[in-house]
Amino acid sequence: MNPHHYEIQSDDGRTIVFVCPVDTCRRRVVLRRGDPRPTVIDSGDFFAQHVGGVGPVMFGLRVDPS
Repeated sequence: MNPHHYEIQSDDGRTIVFVCPVDTCRRRVVLRRGDPRPTVIDSGDFFAQHVGGVGPVMFGLRVDPS
C-alpha cells in the first residue's frame, strides 16, 4: 500500500494543520510545536498510512481505534 502524504493546510508558527489530499480520505491532523501529541480532527481513511513533515522533520501517524 502506498502511503498518503499530508499537505500543510495552515501554519501560524505555533500550530500546523495537515490535511490528506486524497479525495476518499481527507484526514486532518493538528500538531502544536513543542507538543509531540497530534490531535486528529477528521479521521479520514482509518486504514491508510499517513506521512508528512515540515522542513527536515518527517512523521507518520496511525490512529489507534481504542
